[in-house]
Amino acid sequence: MARGATYLFIQGLIGNLAGVVYFAFAARLLPTVAELGVVTALSMVSTLFVTFACLALPGAVTKYVAEYVGRTRLDIAKGVSKAGFKIGIATAFLSFLVCFLAAPFLAELLLGDPSRADLLRLLAIDIIPIVLVQFSTGIIYGLQDFRRYCFSSVFSTLVRFGGAVFLLFRGMGVAGILIGWIVGDYVMLALTGYLSHVSLKCVAANEYSFRKLLDYSTPLYGSGILSYFSSTIDRYVVLGLAGASVLGIYSPAVTAAGVVGIVTGALSNALFPQLSEMYGRYGVNALKDACRTASRYVSLIYMPLAVGLAVTALPVITLFAGDRYSSGAPALAVIALASAFTCLGAVLNNVLLSIGRTRIFLVASVIAISVDSLLCILLVGPLGSLGAAISRATLILVSFLVPALWLRGIMGLHVDSEAYLKSLIGSAVMAGVVMVAEVYWTGRYLLPVYILIGGTVYLVMLRLLRAVKQRDIELVRQFLPFRVGLLDLLGKILAS
Repeated sequence: MARGATYLFIQGLIGNLAGVVYFAFAARLLPTVAELGVVTALSMVSTLFVTFACLALPGAVTKYVAEYVGRTRLDIAKGVSKAGFKIGIATAFLSFLVCFLAAPFLAELLLGDPSRADLLRLLAIDIIPIVLVQFSTGIIYGLQDFRRYCFSSVFSTLVRFGGAVFLLFRGMGVAGILIGWIVGDYVMLALTGYLSHVSLKCVAANEYSFRKLLDYSTPLYGSGILSYFSSTIDRYVVLGLAGASVLGIYSPAVTAAGVVGIVTGALSNALFPQLSEMYGRYGVNALKDACRTASRYVSLIYMPLAVGLAVTALPVITLFAGDRYSSGAPALAVIALASAFTCLGAVLNNVLLSIGRTRIFLVASVIAISVDSLLCILLVGPLGSLGAAISRATLILVSFLVPALWLRGIMGLHVDSEAYLKSLIGSAVMAGVVMVAEVYWTGRYLLPVYILIGGTVYLVMLRLLRAVKQRDIELVRQFLPFRVGLLDLLGKILAS
């Protein structure tokens, strides 16, 4: 798991950095803030089609490919991958047709201008590779071929965002961004499609029932649809009540808050197939130690990143997107703090997924979307982007608490509460010091200084609290694909 999580972390880090650079250029090169709101709306439509088209089957493919690999039944694993990919092809082309034909209606509904239907038609072309990549990636995750996936994803991401930025410089505006997406996503489809095929090409497929995949994915599908609307309802309400300009202000806050998610995202992507394989071999008891270990490192690593982002929200968002987006800083701080307190959700949710308890996510999504929608409608009008951020923070909290309480009733919460508490204390002290520094030395270009101060304070707190053990240093070595001499020094300083 360690090495796989490292490759996924590297992939996520490079991908997010490329996305940050792309977003920074888009925020500055698009003629108005409203145009950035249009790009956000198009991205939301793309995600909507992918959510419906995938039927939540890529997650089922990952689980059962990994599970049957754990049982040394590669023939059934290949049958699982074939069954899933066939459905993906059908739903991808159906989604293309719907989006292409409904382009004028969607342009009028979302953008208030039916003459922009060509943007939706370009988006329709991009939906095909995005859907199919979900399935090929699900197979690769199940096989745990993270190294080659990392290189493929990084290359295609650079093509995707690099092409979009190049065409922005050429003056093509939103259409140029969409063309860049299309090129990069088809490159990703070609690479992941090849990897998912070649890994099992020497194995004869044993036909696998689509119904079995559907039985696993159906609760996740309903949950995924509800999760999509609950996680985007704030932006839809902002678009409907306040317009594309306010959505353009709010979008950088949501995007910046998601950057720190590469830590939990990489761990989740590596942890899920590992837990599924362990469950297939040894049963539920084997998951407890893995859950406790994973929760320890999520706490120690993610918590300070999210808290640090919250306290540096203003310099981050102005450096990231420009001065005209500075009013989105409070929204960024609220979302980042909510993600810090709920960081263990990435671990607990994967345990539930691995043991097949997927229906709880449907329940959690119903509760979350109800609370989120109500708060959005009440708060976006008077508070604008900050109101949307408060509703999103509530969504994050509810989406964490409901599955966590459910898992507690099934097998208990096997998490490292000591590491969580010590990380919270260290992060709080770090935040206080950084806030004082910001008062005396103000400026967005001082962000690297704030990061250096905050990182130093947090490491000192880890040492004072005796939060890091020698075994943690040894595990970090397993994460790294090469030896780092600085790690020995850090180990001597931090480990107790």
